[in-house]
Amino acid sequence: MKTLKVIRITHAFQSFAPADIRAAWIGCRIPLHEEQVKAIVRLRALDENGAHLVLKEDAIRALEAMGRNDAAHYWRNQPMEVIAFPKSCCELAEEQDLSRP
Repeated sequence: MKTLKVIRITHAFQSFAPADIRAAWIGCRIPLHEEQVKAIVRLRALDENGAHLVLKEDAIRALEAMGRNDAAHYWRNQPMEVIAFPKSCCELAEEQDLSRP
């Protein structure tokens, strides 16, 4: 079985979102689909220094899986394709990729 890199959000970080929305990320595990994200970063000229970039839909699914639907709704309405999480607020891990045999 293949493994998948994920980040686990360990604490809140500064962003434009309200404090309760930022705090909702704590404990979420979000897959790092690096090749897909790199393509978006190149197209949008985003700066990934010091951050893990994740696909917005993966991040929203992580919030929903933890029952944090208000935060998921907030992020669903933001005009972005990727969300940046400061590396200082995350832990890297590997998990079994259950989506692929």
